[in-house]
This record gives sequence, C-alpha cells and structure tokens, in this order.
Amino acid sequence: MTANRDNRSLVRWLPLLALLLLLFGGGAWFVTHPPVRPTPRYDSANEELADRPAPVNRPERAVKPLKPKPAPQPAQPEAKAEEPVEPPYDLTLPPMSRFRRLVLEADGAIRLQEFADTYAAAQREELRRVDATLDRLKSPYSTYSAVRLKREFTTDEKQELASGIAADFRNPDVDTKSFKVEAGRRIAVWLREGVKLPKEENPNSGEDSIPLTRRVHEKITPAALDSVLDAIEREYGESQVGTGKDAQPLDFVLFPDRATITEFGDKRLNIGVPAWSAGFYAPSWDLVCAPVLAHVCLAEVLRHELFHAYQGRVAPKSIYCPWFSEGTAEWLDKAPPKNGKLVTHEAFRYAACGYLLSLLDAGVPLDLAAFLSLSIEKFYMRPDINYLMAYCFVDFLRNTPDLQRVYYDFWKAMKEGREVADAHKGTFGKLDMPTLEKRFLEYLRKFRARHTPVRFTIDSPPHHGRGSLPLSPLPTVTKPVDKKNPKGEWGEVMVKLADAGFIYTGPPLESATYDRVIIAIDSSASMQGRVNWNSFDQAAFTRWATALTLMPRLKLTREGTAETVPASMLAMLVEAVLTKKTDEFSTLTGIKIDSMLVRDIEIEHKGTSKDLDRQARNYRDLSAWVSRKLAALWCKDEVEVRVVDFNYNVESGSTEGDYPDAINSLFNSLASNAGAANMHGADTDWLKALQEVLNPELLGGASTAVIFFTDGPNSAGALGHNENNRDNKRYASDMALLAKQVGDMFKTSGLSAENTLFQFFALPGAQDQSLDLVADALPDGKVDEWAYRFPVKRK
Repeated sequence: MTANRDNRSLVRWLPLLALLLLLFGGGAWFVTHPPVRPTPRYDSANEELADRPAPVNRPERAVKPLKPKPAPQPAQPEAKAEEPVEPPYDLTLPPMSRFRRLVLEADGAIRLQEFADTYAAAQREELRRVDATLDRLKSPYSTYSAVRLKREFTTDEKQELASGIAADFRNPDVDTKSFKVEAGRRIAVWLREGVKLPKEENPNSGEDSIPLTRRVHEKITPAALDSVLDAIEREYGESQVGTGKDAQPLDFVLFPDRATITEFGDKRLNIGVPAWSAGFYAPSWDLVCAPVLAHVCLAEVLRHELFHAYQGRVAPKSIYCPWFSEGTAEWLDKAPPKNGKLVTHEAFRYAACGYLLSLLDAGVPLDLAAFLSLSIEKFYMRPDINYLMAYCFVDFLRNTPDLQRVYYDFWKAMKEGREVADAHKGTFGKLDMPTLEKRFLEYLRKFRARHTPVRFTIDSPPHHGRGSLPLSPLPTVTKPVDKKNPKGEWGEVMVKLADAGFIYTGPPLESATYDRVIIAIDSSASMQGRVNWNSFDQAAFTRWATALTLMPRLKLTREGTAETVPASMLAMLVEAVLTKKTDEFSTLTGIKIDSMLVRDIEIEHKGTSKDLDRQARNYRDLSAWVSRKLAALWCKDEVEVRVVDFNYNVESGSTEGDYPDAINSLFNSLASNAGAANMHGADTDWLKALQEVLNPELLGGASTAVIFFTDGPNSAGALGHNENNRDNKRYASDMALLAKQVGDMFKTSGLSAENTLFQFFALPGAQDQSLDLVADALPDGKVDEWAYRFPVKRK
C-alpha cells in the first residue's frame, strides 16, 4: 500500500521535473552560444575599436572619433559559424610633409563618404586601403572606416561624417582633385583651381623696367625650380630635398589671387596671410604658397621662397636672421641661374644700390650694428627700407673678398645649428662696425645715386600664425564705394604705391565717430623734458602731423568717379606733395592733384611746423597736441573728454566741437599732479593708468577712443622694473602677465569691443618695451613707436 502511494506521488511530480530539466539545458546552451554581434577592429578582429590610437592634432579636425553602438540583431534560432578573419592590410606610408598628410587624409575621408551607402564587393580592397591609410595617419576618420568594413552606417553616423568632412576639407577643398599637380625631380607645383600661369615674355621686349615694375614673366615649371635648387646647393651645400629613399618633393601651391590664398591660409593652414604678401614659406607645413599676380614676377617670388624652404631644411634658425634671410633671397631671386650657378641681376644691382645711396644722402640713418640685430618683428615694421638695405648689404658682402669669407662663415655656423646671436658673435661681431659702415658707403659710392625706388618681393615672415603676425607695412584701408571702378580696390592701390616706394609713415587715420575720448598720459618726470629731435626725425613727424591736421577737412574724389578717398590714402597724398612726388602718385592712384591743392598743403605744412615749435615744448605738450588733432578726427560734435595720468588723477569735461580748448584745459588741470621729480623714469605704471581708463564705475555704453602716451618702460608698480640692472627676461614675463590682467579688466569694463579703439603711442624711450603685448590684449589695439616710424637722420 505504501509503495503504490509513493509511485503515484512521483507520477504527479514528473511534469515539473521535466520542465526544470528543459530550462536548465536551454540556459546552458545560451551561455555557451551567445548571439553573434559585429566586432569593430583595429588591425585584427580581436582588437576593439576603442583601442585604436588617439588621432594626432585632434583640435584641427572637426569630426569626433566614432564610438558606435552595435546595430540591433534579430533573435537567432541557432548559432552561425564565425566569419573568417581578414589579415591586416599591408600598407606603409612614406615620409611626408604635414601638407601632404592633410591632402592624403582628405582623399581618404572623401572616398570613405562615397562608400557611405553601398559599394560593390570588388571595391572592398579599396575600402581596406582607405581604412589602412586613415589608420596609419591616426585620423579620427579611421574609426568610421573600421565600422564601414563591418556594417552600414546609421543615419546619424552618415550625418556626422558628412559634417566633419565639410568642416575639415571643404571650402576650400584640400583633396588632390582640387589641384593640378605637376611633379618634377625634386619640386612639385600644385595649381589651385582657377590658376592661369603667366605667359613667358621676351626679356628684350621693354617690359623689364627695374625701378617701378616687375621683371619679365618667365615660364614656370618644376624643372626650372629644380635647377634653382641645384644652383643653391652648389653654393650653400646639400639639402636632401626630394632625394633619398621615399623622399617627397618640396611642394609649391599656387593660387589665382590674394583672396584665395588668404582663405586657404586662414581655414586650412591656420595662418593669417597679410593682404600685402607676395608669397610665403610655412616651416611647420614645409610648404611654399604664392598668388599669381599680374604685377608681380611669379618666377622671382618662387625663387625667393625656394631659398627660404632650403633654409628650413638645412639651417632653420637662419630664417630668423632677417637681414641674411631676406637679403640673400632677394639677391638670388632677381635672375635665374646661369650655367648652373646663381647670378646677380646687374641692372637691378645698379638701381638698388643707387636708390639706397640717394636715401642715405637724404638723411636715412645707417646703423649697421642695429640693422644686423633686428628681429623679424622690427624688420617688417619698415620692409621698404629694410629689404633694400638687406639686398645691398648682401651684394656688398658677396663682392668684397674678405667679407665674403665672413658671410660664408656665418652661414656655416648657422648650418651647425648655432643660435643667430652666437653665429653673429663669432663672425660679424668681430668686425669693427664703424669701419664696416665706412666700407659699405664706399661700395655704394661706386653707383650713381637714383631717386626712383626699386621693387622687392615683400613676402610674409616665417611664423605668421594668428596673433603673431608683425605689423603690416601697409595700413588697413576701406574698400571703395564704387565696386565697378576699373582701378580696383583701395587696398590694391596701396600695394601699388608701396611697390613704387611710397612710404606711409603713420597709424591708420580712418575717420570715425566716438562719443568719448580718454587720454592716458604718462606722468613721469621725463615727460616734462624738452623734446629731443635727435631721438626721431622732426621733418618726417611734421609731415605726418600736417596730414593729421588736414584729415578732418580734406575731402577728395578719384578722377572720373564720385568715390570718397579713404583718409589713409589722403595721408599718403600729403606725403607725396611734401616730398615732390605728385606726378607718380597721380599715375598710380588716379587722384588728380591740382596746383591749388598743392599750395594749400604746403601752406598748412608751414603752419603746422610753426605750431609744433610754439606749442610742443616737451613730450607732454606734444602728446596734448596730437590728442587734439585725433579728437578732431574721431569725435562727434558733442563728446566727453577725459584725461587720466598714471597716478590715478582724472579730469573730465564735455565739449561741443571745441576740442583744443577742452583738452588743453584738462591737461593744464593735471599739470600739478605730475609725478615726483628725479625718479629717472621709475614712476611709470601702465597698469595703474589702464585701471583708471577701464574703471567700470566711470564708463557707460558710449563708444570710446582711448589714446595712451608713454615715453618709457613700465618701471613702477607691482609689475614695474626700474631700468637700473633690469632683468629683461623677467620684465618680458611680467609684461605678458600685465597684458593678461589688462585683457581681463576690459572684459568687465562695460566697454564694447566693436565700439572701442585703443591707440598707444610709444614716444622715444618706450620702444621695444613690450607695450605691443598690452595693445594685443585689447580690441583694435595699435602701437605706434615713433623711434622706428620717424628714424633720426644720419649725421
């Protein structure tokens, strides 16, 4: 009885036991056989996508590396056999410049976008090549190619890929389809869309006018550039450009105009290309770029930049010695090699040396010690004079046997990797500079003095990235109202004037309208001292002061148009009249200058000269005089005027067009608040003055022009350094800190960046004192260093 009952109980539990066994068995199969999912890979199927190396230069790419989620998979009734693993794609990239890497990456990313939807099975090897290329370049786009090898992109992934490519490689495009590439033995020429190379001209056609116009156009080919590089190497040593295993040629990229090269430099190279540049060599990209311009000899520009590129390979530090770098490049670019050797252009030599001789005779100073130590920034502040001086000095060295040896010893030291100062010390530093100057003048006397300027290849300095570009030799000018004017935009006219030797010697003088003028005036004892015209050229300053006086009331139109001439152009007009160059000015600009206008300018010049003699007895008075003229140029009929000294003293007033009396009165009110005497300049505190200028409690929403005058370094206050035993390195560091503080102060000042102007005037004694750092920290900040803009006459 008992046994039967137990059997019945077992029968009742059998279904439950069977269900448990079924569940256990199925669960064990699921654990050991999970559903098949796509696995992103790096070089093999066992490496996760997240392990792919981070791309280099990531900030330069708009696209973000893809971190895909697996696509949803339908339930699989049974396990599938795993797909065979493809071996890694065999690809080794040759050494290449940063520019070539950018182009190769663009090619790969754009081709990948073409594969975004579907591609034929026969194209898988090409996709693998694209993937391997992007991977070797450590591009963020390689994460997309790895996913595309596994599956199709999602809609979001397609959009991310397209937007990244548009930002990184489009407008202007940088893939190879955007260029026509002509490769030579050692140099490759890349022609941007729209480029039309100039036609070769007959050297005897009369086009080869040395003083005012370009040299004749030559045929541009990679082979011709190869021959120039060969000639450079014969004289200056081997460079290994485009030679050796897997070596890439040096790339020259040509653009149809200045607007195109500016856009390419800004968007693709992160380089600010000045509007006046005839070309540049970018060391960080190992790339030469130049626009094709009708009025510039392109072959000359390319020879010039080729020497800079050669320097970048052989002796990169020599690029930062501007007299050697630009002087040598100018010397060799004027004529193609002859019989495999570099040669000078004899006619250009006579014209250049004769023109420099006439300038020296007219009073341009000659200080070889200072010239040979010029930084790139200072060199480019006066490129017209400095390019001329560099060319003639190099020509002098090459044609004087004992000095030729010094020249090549200097180059040898640069090739050895020495610093510029060290190389100079061991070569030119051993020479007696007064004797060298005398010999240089004697060399120039072999040529006939000429008053007609010569044309140079003014190129961009090597490091001209955003925020580091030296001052432009041309002022910023407005575009003409009449866009159909056949003579082109005013910027182009200014370039023509500069090419013809016209020198604009002032800061931008464009008319503007401000509600408030703040004048910050140094209160140091030296500002009370009598104006020392031995520190800067009185005649040149007076010409500029005449233009400044005339600007508010001088209104002209260009011949045949109703177009208003920009104020900066008028300043050059005044300079042309006072230097007796009206005919040349009119020919280049189309501005008719009649005899009555010439007479009025000459009368105003005499009056300005007397006015300065009478009123500008010391630097403080001179600053007040300039302030009055600028207020008349920049101010509305009714304007608030505030004068601040460097001791927190402030005087404010309001005027209705009566700027001279208002400013004079405020300056006189602060006269008793001048700094203590016998401080030897150690009472100049820039930060203190700017704290008052940027005091939010005293500022409203009015548009404001700030005019800042100082005649010495920042010598007092928390960041001030007395000139006695000053540590220059620490001073520069403190000025950088001061500039940052000033920039931060502006952000909380309540002033608008769009409606505020900061014009700093570095009077003689304040040059090279890092005032430019302070100006750079402020919107529309400009520094005018009188010692450089109005150099003292040579005795």
